[in-house]
Amino acid sequence: MVGELTYTANDGNFLIGQFDNCTARIEELQKYTYITRNLRISSSDCTRLELNLLKGIGGSVDVSLNYNQLSTFNANQLQSIGGGLHVAYNGQLSTFNANQLQSIGGKLHVYGNYQLDTLGFGAVNRIGSNGGDSLYMRNNKVNLCSVALKSVCTSTTPVQGKQCSVSCAAAAFSQPGV
Repeated sequence: MVGELTYTANDGNFLIGQFDNCTARIEELQKYTYITRNLRISSSDCTRLELNLLKGIGGSVDVSLNYNQLSTFNANQLQSIGGGLHVAYNGQLSTFNANQLQSIGGKLHVYGNYQLDTLGFGAVNRIGSNGGDSLYMRNNKVNLCSVALKSVCTSTTPVQGKQCSVSCAAAAFSQPGV
């Protein structure tokens, strides 16, 4: 692929963690259009992630335990995640945008992000390959089910063991403190 760069080092896993220089790691990550395995941003001091070239991730994405720093995650060219997407316990995260994301191969779990009020998943049409508890959202700032996930909610999409209605009302979603 001309003009596209795939991350394959470290067995294809890209990690930004507690002891990493966040600025340097983000600059490195921003070069890639594809990560062959997993992307994990955990316990980091990153405040903003702008991944404008990233189109695909072969494995899972984990954005978690960034308690006091990370406020924005933008990956507006991201189209597919081969595994699951886990966004949890990010104390300052208010915006998570992946507006071109169409497919999440595993589970989508978004919880414990008490400031999260913007979730851009407008193009998602598939979550998980075998149903089950593919979609789980609790204790975020707003009821994220009402935000752009209606395309996923079909009569055959199981949500926490129940069928998902057009409004996603069948699922047990709640506001913080509920």
